[in-house]
Amino acid sequence: METAVAIFPSRAEAERVKDRIVACGIAPSNVALSPQWSDETTTKQDDRSWWDWLFGSDVPEHHRDWYGSNLRDGRTAVSVQLDDAGRRTEIQALLHQHGAMDTELASGEAGPGISGRADRDRSGEETEERIPVVKEELQVGKQQREDRYHVRVYTTERPVQETVNLRDERVVVERRPVSGRTDGTVPEAREFDVVERHEEPVVAKTGRVTEEVVVRRDSGERTETVEENVRETHVDVDKPGQSRTGPRAG
Repeated sequence: METAVAIFPSRAEAERVKDRIVACGIAPSNVALSPQWSDETTTKQDDRSWWDWLFGSDVPEHHRDWYGSNLRDGRTAVSVQLDDAGRRTEIQALLHQHGAMDTELASGEAGPGISGRADRDRSGEETEERIPVVKEELQVGKQQREDRYHVRVYTTERPVQETVNLRDERVVVERRPVSGRTDGTVPEAREFDVVERHEEPVVAKTGRVTEEVVVRRDSGERTETVEENVRETHVDVDKPGQSRTGPRAG
């Protein structure tokens, strides 16, 4: 197991980077923040459990003192225990990108965790600092998006009017007085029907196709250019007496 340790200028920054590390899949129990110390607090007597969690119980006091002396004015250390050594570079890069002031690796296979850290001389001072150089690469993929068209077929009604001429017949019964003489013959008895005829409108409906709506899917291909910014780590080392030139990280 390896441990990545980084110091951040404020506790708020340390809390944010802790959330980012957990979001990358590291178990929350494997990420710890150093206690908040004041000038009156010493690392030899207070909050030793965090140091034991980080280094083990057999770590020389001067290593605890070194971190304690750098955790003043609100500075906070973030410790990440890595079960998978293959993620070391990824976590180092993440700490570096989020403003780590000091990033180191401790190997659990090298005893209490100090010999596997960044190289130090016998006085406890660092003689080597490892700065990961990260270069982002643009990877463009594609995903399918659906635009759904809902087709609804329905019928509406509208009133129409047409004029038609109709014929009516009627039976008229009249009694007329007769003047003058007749032969006096009595008519024979008989019965008959007189039929009246009336015309009425008859409605019939027929359908006529006026147009048609065709729904189909057409497919085609297009080329689209994706523009994005990628970041790359640059390390400039100024020799003593040499003027500083070139861009500086903001």
